[in-house]
Amino acid sequence: MNLKAGLFSLLSGFSGITALAGTRFYPITVPENPTLPAIRYLYVGGSSDPTFETSGLQKLRIQFDCLGATADDADALRTALIQALNGYRGALSDGTYLQLADLLGPGTDFFDNDARQYRCIVEFYLYFDFA
Repeated sequence: MNLKAGLFSLLSGFSGITALAGTRFYPITVPENPTLPAIRYLYVGGSSDPTFETSGLQKLRIQFDCLGATADDADALRTALIQALNGYRGALSDGTYLQLADLLGPGTDFFDNDARQYRCIVEFYLYFDFA
């Protein structure tokens, strides 16, 4: 089971995201001088509820940084990501069952002067188990 692969498959299949970022999803870091818009994602916390027989329900906090050459590009990508993921329930392509993708507020906006790019952050709790 690879939750990252399942999420990538889900999000890269959403036309609102692919129209803006294609398949430019990067774990933790982005390449130098990336093509924008793009999405960077980081796991920032979580917990589990194990039982004697299973690993139990998993709770993962994930942060998505929607990067753009303009503030509007970054914000549009964040909006598309929220539309694709917020409230999602179902099986992912890797066999993980996503019980719920729960949005953690509207997010935060930044401008990185060194990279000359805008960043709109959005975070979710993902509740999942392995099928």
